[in-house]
Amino acid sequence: MRLFKFTLLITPYLLLGCKDSDLSNELLETQKKLVQTEQVLLKTLDKNNANNNLIRFYEETAHNLILSKNDTYTIRIDETQKGDLRYSSWAHPKTTNQNPDVVLYEGTKEKSGNWGVFKYEFNQDTHTYIVETVPVGRTSKENHIFLEIRNRNSQQFYSKMDDLRKPRQF
Repeated sequence: MRLFKFTLLITPYLLLGCKDSDLSNELLETQKKLVQTEQVLLKTLDKNNANNNLIRFYEETAHNLILSKNDTYTIRIDETQKGDLRYSSWAHPKTTNQNPDVVLYEGTKEKSGNWGVFKYEFNQDTHTYIVETVPVGRTSKENHIFLEIRNRNSQQFYSKMDDLRKPRQF
């Protein structure tokens, strides 16, 4: 009889304990789902911010002056709505549909000689980015494009680029 009374007294507590345990498990599962949802939302927010930055990048472009690539980089030089020169580059395999790796403003443009050779120069800390356009011929609208990246006075990169704006031959 004593055992029966003891069992009667303890059974509600055991049942409550089981319910609390079930509630605890439910709460933990809900918390896990909330954390997962929060991570998805943060990734979406990051992606939206990146897309907004890219939209602003193209909105501030008045017109494109140079679009070229080689095996390492794709580069653009644009004139912005404010009249500034802007250099942008993407290291491959990134494309121009993504945010650029490097964006530099306040570049200079210098004409050299009578042939229509232009030199664009952009500075960032100790690095200087130089893009030269050299006409294929005296009256040609096609250009050879060269990219040089210097760190202080030391050349770190030099390459001929492919002009992506020239008309294609079919």
